[in-house]
Amino acid sequence: NRFKTILEKISLGHIFKFWLAAFGWFGLFFATVFISTFMQPTTYSEVTPFSELGYLPHGGISYATCRMDSVMTPPGLEKTGLIDYVFLSELAYYEPNVTKDLLDEWFSPEGGKFAFDQDEIVNEFKDTLLDEKKSAVSYKLIKFNATSEDDHYIIAIQGSVSGLDILTDGQIWGPAWIAQQVRWLVPYGPLFNVIYQNTIQFLGSVEERTLETVSYFREITEFVRWLQQNKRAKNIYLTGHSLGGGLAMISGAQTSRPAIALSGPNAMMTSLEIKDLETEQLNDYTFNIIPKYDPIPRIDDMSFNFQKIDCTVTGLKAPVACHSSQRSLCEVLYKCGSQGRRVPTYCYEAYDYPEPKYSLETENDNSLKVPTDVIVNTV
Repeated sequence: NRFKTILEKISLGHIFKFWLAAFGWFGLFFATVFISTFMQPTTYSEVTPFSELGYLPHGGISYATCRMDSVMTPPGLEKTGLIDYVFLSELAYYEPNVTKDLLDEWFSPEGGKFAFDQDEIVNEFKDTLLDEKKSAVSYKLIKFNATSEDDHYIIAIQGSVSGLDILTDGQIWGPAWIAQQVRWLVPYGPLFNVIYQNTIQFLGSVEERTLETVSYFREITEFVRWLQQNKRAKNIYLTGHSLGGGLAMISGAQTSRPAIALSGPNAMMTSLEIKDLETEQLNDYTFNIIPKYDPIPRIDDMSFNFQKIDCTVTGLKAPVACHSSQRSLCEVLYKCGSQGRRVPTYCYEAYDYPEPKYSLETENDNSLKVPTDVIVNTV
């Protein structure tokens, strides 16, 4: 009787009820934000208008990774690496019929060719290797004419655009997210990291067959290995926004290829439930761009390499607004300087950034205002 009384007082006590209600409301709120932010409104079928002018580097200290090491980007893109990867992660949402024009506007505004959409290679892979299975994930393969003998490729992976994508997100990152919330709510939660890790590992073993079937990263990893074996592609990089960024980091780590994500969910704890994915690989080969107030790149624990960027939106709109790939592109263009890249008109028409004032030639003449190169070792 005494034990029953104590148990009832503990389970029905005010503190217990408070934490149960707090956890429930927090979970409901985060689930709403999670679904809203993970989903882009649609894919785009029209070419984005670009200004004929650009930004000079922002006054003060710029982002340390505006310039990237050659390990992280194809030759010729080191100076504009950060803004190029954000642009390509946004490009993944555009329909194939406008990809060519966007690549020309961005990389070759004065004519000539530098970047090519290799849609036929993607279709070849899907037709030959996937057989009758319908591809569940959308991605582009961009080939760059490099100064070296070998070609360089960037795989740009689309983020969530459907309910099925959201379910897949939950399947992959759900256990890690729950472990994070428990760690946050429980007093001295970090002390129990081993328990959380063992739980995630157990859930991964239970759901192993399901993960093998539904996880989009399996197709991306297969595609990278197929390119290496059948197209003799040595220089492959991955990028993507949101779900696409998370997939890029997982597949990049699995294949030991550099992956630069924008607002991607991390995978340090998630690696415990995925075969052939080690935390050392995530630390060596992945890089995440994390906008302020964006909740998605705060799912799971971050690996060693990341760049936090600002978001000018505050208040209740911030979690959704700051997850926008377009807004992030405007932010890095403004802070790093557009460096010869044209600024999309939506930066100053929709996102309240100043109108660009400098010609592309003036930008290049003032390129010395950019901080000296910061070497970021990801391999």
